Amino acid sequence: MHIAKVYYDFRDGQERPIWYVVNNDFDWNLATQYIDVLTPYKKASLFDFENHLINVSVFIQEMTQSYAHPNKLGLNLLAIADRIRHDGIEPNNVDQLIMLVNDIEEVLHMNIF
Repeated sequence: MHIAKVYYDFRDGQERPIWYVVNNDFDWNLATQYIDVLTPYKKASLFDFENHLINVSVFIQEMTQSYAHPNKLGLNLLAIADRIRHDGIEPNNVDQLIMLVNDIEEVLHMNIF
């Protein structure tokens, strides 16, 4: 099971979710892996972001929705791996994957956070 954190920031005087971050325990031999974004997560401030770790952003075009996996976000691991290998990063060396909360909600067509 993936450990998730949602990093919040204050904008316009309100606390807003910015990043959804999961630890990297993915099977990179799979083309796509699904994560349950509705499971409990830890709440954190952007000021507490762990920038000493190897973090990789997930682009919206690397996310997918599946009717076979409702309420789960699909990650195109092949596309992510190809992109980061181009930059000299091996997927198994990554500590965390970072996604914009807005991208997740757009892909899944729901307001989650």
